[in-house]
Amino acid sequence: MEAARVPAHVELKHPPVRFSPHQKQVFFDGQHVLFVHQGKVSKLSVTSRLEEPINIKAGGVGLLDNGPSIIAAKLSLDQKYFALQRSPTQIEFISVAVGVGSGPAGVAFVLNCQKSAAGTRILGFHWTFIDNFFLVTDVGIEFYQFPTAGKRPELKLLKHLKHSLDFFVYSPRHRLVLLACGARDGTSILGYHFSQNNCLRIPKFVIERGTDTGRDPLRPGELVIAQLYGKLFCLHLHQKKQQVALYQLTKEVIIHRLTIKLPCDTPPDGLASLFVHTVDNLLLIHHSYAKVTLLYDIKDRDCSVPVASALPMAVGTGTQFDADLDAGYDQEQNGLVHLYSTSWDIQMPNFILDRVQGCFWEVGLNLESLALSFPSKKKLVEFLLRRARSKPLLLQVLRTVITECESLAAIADIFDMLNNVLGSSLPSLQRAGESLDSPSLPLSMSIGAVSPLSQANASRLSLRSPGAGTDEWSSGSSSDDGNNLAVSSPRLPRSNGQQLVPMSPTKLSPDGYVIVTQEDMYTHVLLPVEEEKGLDYKYVVAVLTEYTRSLNFHHVKVDTFLYELLINFLVRNGRFYQLHQMLQYHVVSDSVHVACQLLSLETSYPPSYQLALDMLKRLHTNDQIVEVLLTKNQIVSALRFIRNHKDIKVSPYVTRFLEASCSLSGASDWPGFSQPQSAMDQVQSISPSLFYTVFKFFEERNELS
Repeated sequence: MEAARVPAHVELKHPPVRFSPHQKQVFFDGQHVLFVHQGKVSKLSVTSRLEEPINIKAGGVGLLDNGPSIIAAKLSLDQKYFALQRSPTQIEFISVAVGVGSGPAGVAFVLNCQKSAAGTRILGFHWTFIDNFFLVTDVGIEFYQFPTAGKRPELKLLKHLKHSLDFFVYSPRHRLVLLACGARDGTSILGYHFSQNNCLRIPKFVIERGTDTGRDPLRPGELVIAQLYGKLFCLHLHQKKQQVALYQLTKEVIIHRLTIKLPCDTPPDGLASLFVHTVDNLLLIHHSYAKVTLLYDIKDRDCSVPVASALPMAVGTGTQFDADLDAGYDQEQNGLVHLYSTSWDIQMPNFILDRVQGCFWEVGLNLESLALSFPSKKKLVEFLLRRARSKPLLLQVLRTVITECESLAAIADIFDMLNNVLGSSLPSLQRAGESLDSPSLPLSMSIGAVSPLSQANASRLSLRSPGAGTDEWSSGSSSDDGNNLAVSSPRLPRSNGQQLVPMSPTKLSPDGYVIVTQEDMYTHVLLPVEEEKGLDYKYVVAVLTEYTRSLNFHHVKVDTFLYELLINFLVRNGRFYQLHQMLQYHVVSDSVHVACQLLSLETSYPPSYQLALDMLKRLHTNDQIVEVLLTKNQIVSALRFIRNHKDIKVSPYVTRFLEASCSLSGASDWPGFSQPQSAMDQVQSISPSLFYTVFKFFEERNELS
């Protein structure tokens, strides 16, 4: 039978961690997979996926294979002790690092539980901190202080919390334990949150079973601790009623947030068929009887409805899925991977330990497949904004929305969603010392590089700050000396024939939403759209304008390169009148960058010169206005402007004004003031009117020295 690939929303990431099948001495402590075999112990980190041996002290190696089989095993947080449980009442601690512990035969010490009554048994144990350890028995919690290096290897009992309980669940990541205690009408849940050498009790709450057959106590596996959008929940998996209840946990109160009723058939005899994972703030409910996985997002308006159709999970790259056998075929190992197997040991938040097949899997999402399940692009963008690793796909979807000419109303809603996240994240990022501005690229990039105008009137213009005899409008190549004013904003290269700036690292808002910056939108969405052929220019202008409107509405300062993109697009399509209106009604905000870009358009659209001067005037950049007037040889106008604005420093301009007046009067050169006698001789040979006016203007201000 030829295996057929079936699309899946949830995948087992390939390759898994492999070990000998049917090996029972495999344990998971929340951070490592521990393997015990023939007196040797090895660990595998779930983050690095690298297996490393654990160096047990020589005397302790023989203890691993001698005696009863190991019930549970864990590694201390500082990885100096290996703890194992063989009996219902005792835990052995074996030294890992040489020099730690001094017990006989390599055993640092042995811990016996506090026997409050006959038949007391240990249900489990965990480290909370390097020097804190607790174990749970059927009569309560024993909280110990663990010995540190250099101290006598013995445990100090800090607290003994007595409770009659059936089972417990613990989250190592959140250091939270929940105890299931029997009650008449349901099950009482007690919780403790561990801190350094202390534990805090959270409010008690009751999970109502609601069955008609009398008391139906909770069973191990029906309670799960999960985190969604930064909030802690206790999940109750009701196997008979095929539903999952979410209880939000806080220090003050426990809230029943939601009950999800699954649209699946009930298995015969009430067999356990539900198990859950959390991936990227999505709740994944696996139904082993129906062999499908349902995804729920608690931030959806109707969060009791799956975000997509129920489909079976599959195995990731390197495997194929056989729909008839409900299994994935691993081509590398030449064998079937049985999905939804009863041998699966579910580990939170998204791991599966399969001792029968010898695999440790990580569960992940296939966002590309999920995106195909959304008929509405608006809902798809809203969904992707909540996924931490969705940024590349999100930008691709945004580009597709525009190129497929979605309605402007829909695009406006999408932009508002993006910029609402961006605007609300600015204060927190500023407090953290981060910035959402575009990178500081060289400012000497010419306007001609971003404008479709001819080289004669749009290339290599650079505006410099005033300085003695060296600062001017130049038509040659501008030097990248760091002193140039911003003629054009930091521009990102175009995609045609040039390498695009790589995508900026993903940043998340305090609520866990993906932040799409203006740089991301420009580089990966708006610039490719602007270069797209066949799109109506009116539609593209409307999209660009709508994006800037949305930024302003959410109090985000619009970066100048977005205005440049809009201006260039209007110029390329010859829409000068529309550009004029946008400038007059301040659709395009004032900036020196935009003003310089308008100056470069004077040949194609003469009114842009006056528009640029008006913009510089509103920006109170008087020095730049003098520079512009000098460049246009409007000497008298420049002098009048200086006379009316007392704040302008005149001294840097004296030589340049005199040289310009000589040039306009017919002289080939103005030697300056270093040789006053020869200068006065040359004055006799030129027309005195313009030069005399300039000379007297600066003489009256004592600037000729």
